[in-house]
Amino acid sequence: MGDTISITREWAEGRAGMFNEGGIVTTTDWIYAEDGQQRKAFFCHRWEIKTDAEMPIEGFRSSERWSLFAIDVKGNVRMIIPGCKVIAFVSAKRAPKLGDVAALT
Repeated sequence: MGDTISITREWAEGRAGMFNEGGIVTTTDWIYAEDGQQRKAFFCHRWEIKTDAEMPIEGFRSSERWSLFAIDVKGNVRMIIPGCKVIAFVSAKRAPKLGDVAALT
């Protein structure tokens, strides 16, 4: 595992569109993963920050003004997590072998 980054609004807004790193994101609340299980941690090969202005929904407004996109190895968006739900990011090259982390590959 790599370094842990506590993600704040200021940190995210300064890196919008530039954060293209693989790793694990932890969330404040339980979120359903693709397998139907609720998780608080998600691994993906690439995470990308999008500001509200970059969202594909006209007039979209979130409380933190950014969202985190999980992008798989083929470039498909697998999940969008609102910034207000994100706690931290840990860089990682591959998914950990833990049942509590959903792999969005």
